[in-house]
Amino acid sequence: TTEIYTLSLHDALPIYEAGLGIYISQMMALPSIFMNLALFIWAGMLLKQSRIVDLVLDVIRPWNLSPQLLTYIILIGASYGTAYTGASGIFVIAAGGVIYHEIRAAGGSKQFALAATAMSGSLGVVLRPCLLIVLIAALNKQVTTNGLYHWGFYVFLTTSTLFFIVSQLLRTERAAIESPRVALPAMFSKMVPVLPYAAVAVVIVFIYQVGLDTKLNEITAPTIMPVMLLLILIFDKVLNKGKAELTPDYASHRQDGVEKSVRYATTETIGHVGALLSLMMLSLAVGGVIERSDVMHLFPQVFDSHWTAMLFLVAVMVFPGMVMDPFGAAVLVSGTLAP
Repeated sequence: TTEIYTLSLHDALPIYEAGLGIYISQMMALPSIFMNLALFIWAGMLLKQSRIVDLVLDVIRPWNLSPQLLTYIILIGASYGTAYTGASGIFVIAAGGVIYHEIRAAGGSKQFALAATAMSGSLGVVLRPCLLIVLIAALNKQVTTNGLYHWGFYVFLTTSTLFFIVSQLLRTERAAIESPRVALPAMFSKMVPVLPYAAVAVVIVFIYQVGLDTKLNEITAPTIMPVMLLLILIFDKVLNKGKAELTPDYASHRQDGVEKSVRYATTETIGHVGALLSLMMLSLAVGGVIERSDVMHLFPQVFDSHWTAMLFLVAVMVFPGMVMDPFGAAVLVSGTLAP
């Protein structure tokens, strides 16, 4: 009886291993996207080895801001860092430790600091030139990167503003801010160490734009940003040679010298690229199972208004956003929900 039951169950629910391979092979349709992703990850790991994030936060520290206001300013700045490192997770890996330490030092709770650190790598995914938008536009011919970036800015503005309003409503202590007479001179003095790094970045962009006729945009960013971060890292290590003993505990991963820093960043990149591609592969496999299970046919295929359609999409996409890699989730959404 057991054998007959097993055969009947197998006949009713056949498993085709090759089918999962077909869905996973979708990754091969966009090889340039994943090459660019690897370059962005390398840029993020190079950023992690430099002191840029510390120096930028030094400019804000003289104002002695409340944790909520400090977090809002950090989120605005980190959003563009996220956009220029291609994907949300990379910026959190590169700068999350510094951001978390800074918010905790300002008096923020552990939960608030963790939430702010996570959001620092999420808000910028809708801003130019984030690679995730390029992938979505490549998978959906009905949209363009310009259109997505245009409306993405309003999404970013709405989300960041709502976060600021809610954080202020939940604030229990009095909002603190230093007097401009005290803060401004200290802020300007802290800006001096940042200016050479900004000059290096401007020179690199100028050389690409004038000398090579290549503007920094969503197409060229994956090749320009690693070069820029590599030269900035070299500049940082040469400028601060012999000052490794001043490295704070939360930045103990930073190596001494150019060769060690680049090698450490490259080694980290290899691990992250392999883990990310494996996660994307599994996300595509799960997406294939969901698509073939006809679960989406249980939901309405046509909505009465765009408001109900958007409400449905937001509610449904929260779950994939919690458990799946953004790039894998983008492929899943493009194949199941977008139509």
